[in-house]
Amino acid sequence: QRVINTEAKLCSPRTLKNAWGFVKSVLRENDMDIPRVTLPAVPPAKKEWLEPEQIPLFLREIKGKPGEIPALMALNSMRRSEIFGCNWDDGDIDLERDEIRVRGVLTIDKDNHYVEREANKNYASSRVIPILIPQLHDALAAVEDKHGPVVTCDPTTPYKQIRAACERAGLPNVGVHGLRHSFASLAYQLGLSEMETMRIGGWSDYGTMRRIYTHLSQRDALRSENRMRDYFREQCGDNSTDESIND
Repeated sequence: QRVINTEAKLCSPRTLKNAWGFVKSVLRENDMDIPRVTLPAVPPAKKEWLEPEQIPLFLREIKGKPGEIPALMALNSMRRSEIFGCNWDDGDIDLERDEIRVRGVLTIDKDNHYVEREANKNYASSRVIPILIPQLHDALAAVEDKHGPVVTCDPTTPYKQIRAACERAGLPNVGVHGLRHSFASLAYQLGLSEMETMRIGGWSDYGTMRRIYTHLSQRDALRSENRMRDYFREQCGDNSTDESIND
């Protein structure tokens, strides 16, 4: 534990956790006792998403690119597995109603093979969602061969195209999952309730939605506090006095 405490001052919690994992593997391989130690908490990875004012920039940069449809489906609240599981022949796309039926999913097994599953992640995930992005409707309508999987590109293509679009626009590289969270962020900014956002996005865990909304509300609260500080600085300057008030 003394060694752990010393190393904690020299490296990040995640680096220390990885190093300790290696030491444990060596001890276990040699049938040696593994001492119980306390590691510093590893902060959760920062999840990036696009701010509302950044979304139009992204839409412009992704337009017409091979990864446009999966990127816009993610921004329309869909998970990666749901995007690749969407099929024209199953009637998952209804352009007349402007709806997408989310049902089957395409996942990767332990051998890195793609496997189709009819059941989705949870009961809330199987849903019908509105096509909220006109550019997504237009891109789907422009598909000539409306048979088989809706997204036929290589699974790595969306990541590459999203990264490239973000780089061209000077935006954070949010990835597929970050675009899904961008949907939640935009929903919050537009005043949708947590329940409405959960319904469209297929979140069944209220805690997940609560964490996203709480993070955003805390950020907005900080912005409001800073605006108030700026107001007093601009209006009052350094003319504040330290006069005592007598009862």
